[in-house]
Amino acid sequence: MVDCLSDAELMERIRDHDDADAFAQLVCRWRPRLAGYFSPLLGDAAAVDDAVQDLLIALWTSRADYRATGRFAAFVLRRAEHHWLNLRRREARRATEPLDQVPEPPAVDAALAAQQREAHRRLVAATATLPAHQRDVLRLVAEQHLPERIAADQLGVPLGTIKSRLHAARRRLRAVLQEMDDV
Repeated sequence: MVDCLSDAELMERIRDHDDADAFAQLVCRWRPRLAGYFSPLLGDAAAVDDAVQDLLIALWTSRADYRATGRFAAFVLRRAEHHWLNLRRREARRATEPLDQVPEPPAVDAALAAQQREAHRRLVAATATLPAHQRDVLRLVAEQHLPERIAADQLGVPLGTIKSRLHAARRRLRAVLQEMDDV
């Protein structure tokens, strides 16, 4: 019986009766659509799955607030857009953290800890030699694992600029690290 209900009717059943079967049907209908929405924005399959899951959980937990005032698709996609914007804001805040404040990775033993500290120190020192525009791109793409097109959007530059800055930053880091090894 739940199969023939519209999305809005399913959501009303979820809201009014905590109907888990109706929610399961809604999840089956909307999971692929939401994955299709988030996929070009996030790129990474794990990030897409996380975003879809977070949004579906939010739909369930805020079910009492649902009001059928328009098309259900508009309601869900508006929620998806808000979730995406929140993810972007969170990533933008992380992008402004200085690299020297990034915590060192945990170590297993003292010798490994010393090696990790030295590698971390060298990387921070090498990164500090980069121009700011290259550091920003490196932070977003290499450190935060953002797709290059998302980094381009966040920095307000063309995708080709992101690619060339990233290439130049990596080339410069290799050279600086090699110079440190030679000393």
